[in-house]
Amino acid sequence: MNRLVGQPCLVLRPTPDGERLCAALGELGLDVRHFPSLEIRPLVAVIPPAEVANIVIFISRNAVRHGTAVLAAAPGATIGAIGAGTAAELRAAGHPPELVPQDGYDSEALLAAPGLAEVAGRQIWIVRGRGGRALLGETLARRGAHVRYIEVYERRIAQPDAAVLRDLRALLTGAGPPWLVATSVESLAALHTLLGGEPLCYGLVTASDRVVKLARERDRVARVLRASGPDVSALRACLQAWSRRPPPAPDSA
Repeated sequence: MNRLVGQPCLVLRPTPDGERLCAALGELGLDVRHFPSLEIRPLVAVIPPAEVANIVIFISRNAVRHGTAVLAAAPGATIGAIGAGTAAELRAAGHPPELVPQDGYDSEALLAAPGLAEVAGRQIWIVRGRGGRALLGETLARRGAHVRYIEVYERRIAQPDAAVLRDLRALLTGAGPPWLVATSVESLAALHTLLGGEPLCYGLVTASDRVVKLARERDRVARVLRASGPDVSALRACLQAWSRRPPPAPDSA
């Protein structure tokens, strides 16, 4: 029995990745609604003058989409990716990465890569969105690297009309909590901002410990499903595995 059929599911991932995720989850029978709480807008990359990078690290798929032009200013640099999804985007763009976490998809996982263990004196560019996490750059700097951030896109909170916000509030504060698929702290925080910060109620699907922490601090989380990664296949598999579990037995009288 598929326990997911007809259950509401809200996906926060921005366009265009959100559409692919919605399609995959819809195949499970979920009533999927796409609400990208953040919009991705490109920025003009500022390349450090008279500086040649030894390593260029891309932090996300969006960093690849908007930032591969920086590689023209870093001939021969080692290319790194924060995780498998970013690595796939780089390969599709014709720039296969050499530094990819063996297990994981975040700064902590990439920092464990052998190629970043000894970086003293090396010039490292981190291609990212504006205002990203500082952990990767700070840790590499402590290891002796010269770190530059190259910001190639920004996230802006969406501006939906009042009717959309009313529907979202009703969905997330009513009876029968929906599934909420959130893969970044920023997307969940943007949803809170748009809905006025009131506690929301949902079952959370994510691969991020940071998202779980924020959700439990701010909301009434009915359940948490942890995916093995933030990619479409991992999120789909996580929900599918839950749907195949037998429902809990009713309490005995």
